[in-house]
Amino acid sequence: MKIVFVENGFLPGGAQNVLRQFFNMVSVSDIKTSILSLRPPHRSFDESNYSGVVCYPEKRLGKFSEILYAYKYFNSEKPDVLFCTSSNVFWVVYISLFFTKLNTKIFFRYPTTPSLEMKDKNMPKMFGLLLKCTNFILLKSKRVRLIAQTEEIARDIASYYKVDARKIDVIHNPIDTDYILEKSCAESKIIIDKTALNILFLGRVRYAKGLDFLLHALELANGSGLKFVLHVVGDFDVSDPYYKMCIELIDKYKLRDSVVLYGHLENPFAEIKACDLFVLPSRREGLPNVLLECLLFGKKIVSTNCVPVIERILSCNPDYIVEFGDIGSLSSKIINHRALSSPKFGNYKPVQPEEFIRFLKGFQ
Repeated sequence: MKIVFVENGFLPGGAQNVLRQFFNMVSVSDIKTSILSLRPPHRSFDESNYSGVVCYPEKRLGKFSEILYAYKYFNSEKPDVLFCTSSNVFWVVYISLFFTKLNTKIFFRYPTTPSLEMKDKNMPKMFGLLLKCTNFILLKSKRVRLIAQTEEIARDIASYYKVDARKIDVIHNPIDTDYILEKSCAESKIIIDKTALNILFLGRVRYAKGLDFLLHALELANGSGLKFVLHVVGDFDVSDPYYKMCIELIDKYKLRDSVVLYGHLENPFAEIKACDLFVLPSRREGLPNVLLECLLFGKKIVSTNCVPVIERILSCNPDYIVEFGDIGSLSSKIINHRALSSPKFGNYKPVQPEEFIRFLKGFQ
């Protein structure tokens, strides 16, 4: 059996981290594997973290050239399965395969919860239309198998698109415990203030991640006299209107001395280990793997109800969960952080390597 994982530039983030773990799981089995990126790697890419063959173009390609590049690669490798995690990648994969005579199956890991995603008022209309077209093909094509990250997401997909739930497979995200613990031993690059509460925001600075909601809550916390430092770890684009809005909020609320933006850091696990409190203020998520990673270190956590599985991850304890937009509630939990206990793993179980490999081989 041969499987190709298809990437889109190894952009930093949870989806790329999960794909890497799936890839490494399969690479140590008897399944032949490779990973194909349609774009040159992001500057943060480290090939030593991948245990198999990695291929990518030397320079950025146009969309037609990406399709041709993928077509040539698939015709050469003749994979049994293609595994992808983004709508942009799916379209290139699907069109490329259309022009081959291969009987290759596509496994698409659906990245989020559709009923929440489609409510996003900031989603561009063209992107929403593209997403609906993609999902229509995903759910109708005999070539495609859809993978949901949780049972809750699978039910939401089936309900939202009115499709047979048997079309959807559920594969929980993996957690590479040994890798995370090893990486966490490195020196943290965030500057810890031992006289203050060190809060960690981990994720790209974009609308879906809800940094603005956290800043509103910290303005109230600042007024209470709480001394804190918010460490923002994640990629940002200084030309992005959302980033500019967050900077304006920082200035408006006089938080310049309390908020530090580090950009992308190669190893976020040392930062998770170093912080006092992790806050996930997202508007929506697929499955926030970062919560599972925080649980490994026994960190105090506050999260929005950004995805249905949150309660299962956090043991159904309301102490750790706030309604998105409830600024007072989030601020209160931060101010009273000493009363929070460290949550334990709920009944969400990460997929094991042998389980994922058995799933793949079932489609030979």
